[in-house]
Order: sequence, then structure tokens, then C-alpha cells
Amino acid sequence: MYYALDIAAVVVFIIFAAVGAKKGLVKACADFLGSILAMIGAALLSMPAAQWVFDTFFREPLQEKIAAAVEGLSVGEAVQSVFSAFPELIQRALAAVQITQGSVVAQLQDSTDAVAVGITEALAPMLVGLMSAMTMVVLFVLLVVVIRAAAALLTGLFDLPILHGLNTAAGAVLGALVSLPVLWVAFACIRTFTPLLAEDMQAQVQILLNHSLFAGMIYEMNPAYWLLG
Repeated sequence: MYYALDIAAVVVFIIFAAVGAKKGLVKACADFLGSILAMIGAALLSMPAAQWVFDTFFREPLQEKIAAAVEGLSVGEAVQSVFSAFPELIQRALAAVQITQGSVVAQLQDSTDAVAVGITEALAPMLVGLMSAMTMVVLFVLLVVVIRAAAALLTGLFDLPILHGLNTAAGAVLGALVSLPVLWVAFACIRTFTPLLAEDMQAQVQILLNHSLFAGMIYEMNPAYWLLG
């Protein structure tokens, strides 16, 4: 049980190594570089993309719903009403980024005429942060597909018989490396969403990470964290 993450990570490596051996060196190299570029692009674009999605599709409806819910209430009553309406998952997410009823009320003390706007602005960073993790996954998949499609057009020459053996062996090595960006993105999502879990589930995740050797190292040394900020 303690080594479940290690076993999962090793299985991913073996699968990708087998796929890399089948593809060969050049295709695996293109996949590896493409995955790295996709991860970097997805991480860098995820926050502005999530911000755009929130501003375009969620900010105004959220503000209108809050305004309707807090009409006629004082600042404290309005914030309490909004927070109590949130599901437990969202409440844990807010607590994880130090957003409490008290902190929101403190921000709104001088803006009672714009309570709905103020509450929306206070909640926006947390919501955008959650959306950025999901956006990163979507962008990563899309960029991988696009980059690999482009690379496939350039690798046909290396299917010649004379290069096939070396191509296969070296492809297995690079195929295993291709799994790293996939694991980095997966662990970045685990890090983002773990605070949303119930406390006992958070403890279980932490136990798994503490007892993991290989997976724990990947979790700690993850460049996706630096790119996400």
C-alpha cells in the first residue's frame, strides 16, 4: 500500500519504454521533446487561459447570483450567507489559500455598496487557481497532439531497415523519458487538489508520498510547480 505511487510510476515508465521501443529513437525523441514543450506551453498558458475563461464565462453570472443572494444584508451577513452556501469542497479550497469569512469581511468594510463585486473579487484567485490546473491538463493534451502530428511528418525517413535496430533500442530509453512530463503534470494536479480533500484523505495522500521513493522524488522535483508559480 505504501509503495502504490512507486508501483504506478514504474508501470507508467515501463509502458512508455515499450511504446518508445516500438516507435524508435527519432519518433520517441520527437515525442519526448514535444511532451516537454507541451508541458511548458500548457503551464505557462494555463493561468492566463483560466483567467480568460473565468472573466468571460463565470465572473458576471457569479456576481449576479451573489448579488441576488445578499440583497438587503449587511456585509457580515452577506459574507456568511455566501460562505454557508458553498459545498464543503469549495470551503476547503478557500481555507487552503487563507480565504476566510473574516478576511473577506475585512476587505469589504469600506465597500458595502458593492458587496457582490467585492466577494467575487475575493473568491476569484481561488477559482482561477483551480481552473488553471484543469486548463493545464487540457492544454497539455492538445499541444501534445499538435506537436506529435507535426513531428510525424518529419520522421518517415528513419523507418528504413538499416536504421531500424538502433532506432528501436534508443527509442525505448527516450520512450521512458517521455513519461516524465506526464507524471509531472499528474503530480502537479495532485498537489493542487489535495487540499480540497477531507482531512483523512489528505493524510492518506501524504502517507503515500512520504513512503514513496521514486514517485516521491518526482513529486518533490517537479518543474511544473515552478511554471505554475
